[in-house]
Amino acid sequence: MNFAKNKAISLFSLIIILTFISVGLQSLRGGSASLAITSDHISNEDLKKISKELNENQGFVKSYFYTLSSILTFNFGKNVHNQEVAPIVFSALLDTITLAVMASTFALFYGLITGVMGYYFEQIQPWLQQFNFIILSTPIFIISLLLIWVFALYLKWLPPGGKELPGSMLLPMIALGLRAGSRLSVFITDYFKDELSKVYVLSASAFGISKLQIYFVLILKNVMLPAVSFWLLDFASYLAGTAIVETIHNINGLGSLLLKAIHQYDLKTITGIVTITSLMVFCITVIQELVDRYYQKFSPKK
Repeated sequence: MNFAKNKAISLFSLIIILTFISVGLQSLRGGSASLAITSDHISNEDLKKISKELNENQGFVKSYFYTLSSILTFNFGKNVHNQEVAPIVFSALLDTITLAVMASTFALFYGLITGVMGYYFEQIQPWLQQFNFIILSTPIFIISLLLIWVFALYLKWLPPGGKELPGSMLLPMIALGLRAGSRLSVFITDYFKDELSKVYVLSASAFGISKLQIYFVLILKNVMLPAVSFWLLDFASYLAGTAIVETIHNINGLGSLLLKAIHQYDLKTITGIVTITSLMVFCITVIQELVDRYYQKFSPKK
């Protein structure tokens, strides 16, 4: 009950903060949406009319409650092109979720396989660790460009991006999921190092249980819950990296939509994107905390 109450308070605080940030951006911006979508030759009367339709130059209090109402009802109004914001944002959200789910699934399998196999085949462990650290230290746009150059331009195995061709989501999936998978692999490697010195592993080894069973049954079973918790916590990185990956690979998701909205001073679209993304991250953190509570409840006492 206290957990639900605390999360309700956190959600309410998040909405208040989102509203304040959205209104603050609107008051501090250095340009005008009406100017961004019109030519230099427009008359002052027409410019004022367009500015009024876009709800520009409102007072802080009026803008605050208008934005708060938009966030609570998910009715963000119309963008600078006189199109309803909510359908556009939710359409882009579907592409982003598809990419994020594919990338997170790739990251989970990559992290588990390389983390466990690095210990099972000890000779490849240093190479895997070095590769993971190289990936973690490389900017995501360089990873995306390298993948396009190798697999799309040189080998011609996969399309560089988009959604129309078969396999077009594979390169952006790898680009977005590889860094998170490398983080998970490093986490699992460190966790395995601690587990190998515990009594149940030493006892299993003394009773003649094979190395394969110890690694892939006993230790992996204990690693799964904290690994999944870490994996969920890292899900926000997929949303943060979509702006770059979607732009490079020509995917019309939330990231590319956000960049377009920033260039056009489209505060309503920005508000919609920030609201949806923040609520998604909030829900993911709640799930991650529930997994942590489950792990703490059923993990063996030391």
